[in-house]
Amino acid sequence: MEYRDNRKQERKRLKRCFRVVGVAYVVYLVVSTLSQLAVAWTLEVPEGALGWNLWMMASMLAMYPLSTLFLYLIMSRLPKAKQIWREPVGPGRYIGIFVICMGCMYMGNILGQAISAVLRVITGMPIDNSLDTMISNMQPWLILLIVVIVGPIMEEVVFRKILLDRIAGYGQVVSMLVSGLIFGVAHGNFYQFFYAFALGVIFAWVYLRTGSILYTIGLHMMINFCGSFLSLFLLDMIEAWGTAGLMLVFGQLMVMIGYVVAAVILLIYYRKDIFLREERKALTAGEVFGAVILNGGMIAFFLAGGVLFLINF
Repeated sequence: MEYRDNRKQERKRLKRCFRVVGVAYVVYLVVSTLSQLAVAWTLEVPEGALGWNLWMMASMLAMYPLSTLFLYLIMSRLPKAKQIWREPVGPGRYIGIFVICMGCMYMGNILGQAISAVLRVITGMPIDNSLDTMISNMQPWLILLIVVIVGPIMEEVVFRKILLDRIAGYGQVVSMLVSGLIFGVAHGNFYQFFYAFALGVIFAWVYLRTGSILYTIGLHMMINFCGSFLSLFLLDMIEAWGTAGLMLVFGQLMVMIGYVVAAVILLIYYRKDIFLREERKALTAGEVFGAVILNGGMIAFFLAGGVLFLINF
């Protein structure tokens, strides 16, 4: 009888925690979207490349301050996890994690592109990658500022630091999957969801293992640099070189394949080291899933994410 009561109390505790988590990230999505739109609508789009880029910078930076503040205030209702892991990562291991991240990013990107293509065929509607379009119209300095520096810092605070500090006590697997899922859904489109989910899980593992957000910020910055700034630079070179640019395309394809193969090899090599030691839990996997995902807060978050997917369709 006591064992059954303990399981019931544990389910309630999980539901209560992740209901707050879901509500907090719904508020984050709504406030960040409205803040960005408010600035975009308030400021007239100026003429000229410099003016347009400054307008874009203002609208993109507007999404972080208020939304992060509201998120923190709601999440602060939850107690912080008691256990904080402190295991530094050496340079060799850090490079290995970066290679795994790059391989997962390319695999996730391919999956996202494939699903988007299928949806395009089924619906008969053009599905554009708005992120690529937006980045291609930005000046290099703005890409470095927003995509490579500010974005990774703020996103690691929002999707790792604030979140994992409060849910890590419920188990590493749950924490990693929830962090990756929320990170993926918050990107709001099929193109980015799969690789954002994979990277979110890896970043969560790194943070749980090290206890330092600096490791994940560094990884996030390097990945965004390679995936946006460097890719755009190579695209410009390919267009400028004409036929000779096909060699760069082939080279880039070889690099992508190399990252994917290396990522698979490293994941196999480090397979015993992937998960931290988990405490034995009274609840089954199904009970944990029901408590963590099937509650009002998290369902509301997925619905809000679904609206973003439809808007960006």
